[in-house]
Amino acid sequence: MACDCGIFNKLKRGMATGNSNDNGNGNKGKEDKGKEGDSSGNNASSSSKNTLVKDNRMAPLCKSPDWSEFEGVKASAFYSAGGELRACRFLTEVSQILMQYYVTSRNSKNKLLDFHHPHQLREMMGHCLDLDESPRDLEQLLSDCKETLKYCVKTGHGHFFNQLSTGLDIVGLAGEWLTAVSNTNMFTYEVAPVFTLMEDVVLRRMLSKVGWEDGDGTFAPGGAVSNLYGVLLARHHTFPNVKTEGMPSCAQPVVFTSEQSHFSIKRACVLLGLGTNNYIKIPCDSRGKMVVSELEQQILAAKREGKVPMMVNAMCGTTVMGAFDPTEEIADL
Repeated sequence: MACDCGIFNKLKRGMATGNSNDNGNGNKGKEDKGKEGDSSGNNASSSSKNTLVKDNRMAPLCKSPDWSEFEGVKASAFYSAGGELRACRFLTEVSQILMQYYVTSRNSKNKLLDFHHPHQLREMMGHCLDLDESPRDLEQLLSDCKETLKYCVKTGHGHFFNQLSTGLDIVGLAGEWLTAVSNTNMFTYEVAPVFTLMEDVVLRRMLSKVGWEDGDGTFAPGGAVSNLYGVLLARHHTFPNVKTEGMPSCAQPVVFTSEQSHFSIKRACVLLGLGTNNYIKIPCDSRGKMVVSELEQQILAAKREGKVPMMVNAMCGTTVMGAFDPTEEIADL
């Protein structure tokens, strides 16, 4: 049986260790090593058995898959008679692929990335990337899943370090599987009763973290959208009439931010109609922190020009240098 991961080699070593205790006629050696020696031997044997049991549990992940039952079968078969059982077997195979990837990605002896240049990878994975006119069978889908993971960056690898993400949260992964299976839209309580309550509980906790007893909130898919929401809130707070009368009702607003800030602040000024000329970057010191005296001068200059300071974006961990702006000094201006 073909196997393709390091766990199987470890399993074989465990089996070899167990066999080495046998003599030529199949009986274990009975050398009298004294009470202390027997105890040591028993401990070693027990440890070997525990390792073997553990590896036996992982052995199914090492087997070459047999997907012959899915050959020529399309996804539409899930919705015919007996389709539930076939769907469960298909999902079991998918889970095996994912678990094998998880195990191999955590092995630091494996490569972090099987790197290829874009044109090379496009040629190698053409069968996965091409969009066919007719649907592919389930066997091909399983093969494509495995091929896709083969060339991904193993973010759970011990040598992977990134400023945004690293590793894999197993509980979080289980949560993603659960939400994918439930396939619920968060439109109303009637459609998503449990998840609506979960959302409310998490938002209450987040509000308490910033010292608020009451309020509302929403979840954002990432930092860029969160920054857009922040600029939007600042505009609504400074110019509440903009909701009904639009930007013509506003004086000329100005947004101030660190020169080390994320690009999404400038993009938010574009999307919300503030204009890039009203996006003012403030110089930073050698450690990447906003210089408060420079900020003060820019605010005064904007007021002299008849503009309205709408927002100061203080950074708490810049993208490049990880700098924290002096938020208390900025708040005191």
